[in-house]
Amino acid sequence: MKLHNTPINKEWFLYIITIIFSGLLIDTYSEYKIGGTSIFVIKDLVIIIISIILVTLFLKKQISGVLTFTVIVYSILLSFGISLPLKIGTEGFVFEAFFLKAELILILLSFATGILITPIHIIITIVYNTIFILACFFYTKGVYPIEKIIFYFIIATGGGLIGYLIQLKFIKLTKTIKKVNTEVKRKNIELYKINNAKDHLFKIIGHDLKTPFAQLTMLIDLMETTADPEEKEEIKMNMKESAKMGQELLESLLNWAKAQSLNTAIEKEEIELNQIVNKALSFLSTNSRSKKINITNNVPTNLWIEADYQMTETVLRNVISNAIKFSEKESPITINSTVKNNEVKISIIDQGKGIKDQTLKAIMNDDKITPTPGTLMESGTGFGLSICRRLLEKQNGRLEIDSILNEGTTVNLYLPLKG
Repeated sequence: MKLHNTPINKEWFLYIITIIFSGLLIDTYSEYKIGGTSIFVIKDLVIIIISIILVTLFLKKQISGVLTFTVIVYSILLSFGISLPLKIGTEGFVFEAFFLKAELILILLSFATGILITPIHIIITIVYNTIFILACFFYTKGVYPIEKIIFYFIIATGGGLIGYLIQLKFIKLTKTIKKVNTEVKRKNIELYKINNAKDHLFKIIGHDLKTPFAQLTMLIDLMETTADPEEKEEIKMNMKESAKMGQELLESLLNWAKAQSLNTAIEKEEIELNQIVNKALSFLSTNSRSKKINITNNVPTNLWIEADYQMTETVLRNVISNAIKFSEKESPITINSTVKNNEVKISIIDQGKGIKDQTLKAIMNDDKITPTPGTLMESGTGFGLSICRRLLEKQNGRLEIDSILNEGTTVNLYLPLKG
């Protein structure tokens, strides 16, 4: 068992030290009244000076309160052992008064050290008291009734052991309370994360569901302005495809929402990267066609990553959608991939408006982002890339953005390579 616990309570420490100083000063004055400037007065003064030095060092944070209190307490207890052989035979010495004073102080100081430091000090003082009582019996040579010595020994030892057991129970209870508080804090943090995930989920749903509905609105407008039967038929097919994609997206997001609400772990699986990129491009084909943007997918086939499918698809849709939104008509977008250090870097490169430095900083720090309209005044929420960063980090991935205003943006997505 350790001899010390840290830190010591400063207020209690100063309060008890004040009482000890008061007792030492009274004892010094009493000894002076009895025998003048005797060795016992000098002994008390030495303890007072040592105590003042130690307390000063403690207040200046040069030494710990535990060391300070331990040295002071054991200096006082040791002084009684030293005083006993010197007191015996001294004129006017009353053994019973000395013995009772020593026992009372020993009990009080043992409890103080046991409470402020650790219960082991109660056991140490009980052992010391046993030695002290045996010494008292030896030096009094039977003059003082042995029954009284045994009585005081039982009182001091029994009281000390009871105090020791009570303190152990108190420490155990304190540890239990700390453990419960730690668990409550953990649950609160967990609850905060769940609420945070819920908030982000609503943002994702709102953000992603805009795409198929925007496509449907655009196609309906086109149908109303065209008279060509073949073109109308093509628009109908596109509308059907857009509605189907919207339904698939809603089902995927709701499934993911269910998983998040139950606080389940992410479901990693082996994903063929080219296939999931093509799926995201197909989903956004109406957007890219309306702006006559050519998207080149340079991701090779048979390149596999280990990730959550729904999360990864959401990230790709968001990043590619942003690239389309902030690109001028007929400008190119390129999707590349490289493999390094057991991870895959997916780069979505556009030549669009770029992103301001303060916006980039906000994305990486989850700060409030002011939505920026696209090149055709497309609306947005301003938090798409922040969501993507969180989804990647949840899969042990990360997001990097390099952007120059009016020149373009490169968004790099890092995900673990299939093991």
